[in-house]
Amino acid sequence: MTDLLQYEREYWNEYIHIAGIDEVGRGCLFGDVVAAAVILPQGSSWKVSMIRRS
Repeated sequence: MTDLLQYEREYWNEYIHIAGIDEVGRGCLFGDVVAAAVILPQGSSWKVSMIRRS
């Protein structure tokens, strides 16, 4: 299995917060666009494998 936190581990030494972002929608010409961001603390008890992409 690929390390899902590969990029985060690289930058945790330099930054305190790293946000994961995603958007969904068809664009402003065809309807609404929704964006969201989440910041999980380093060493969080969340299991990254439980977070799914749409």
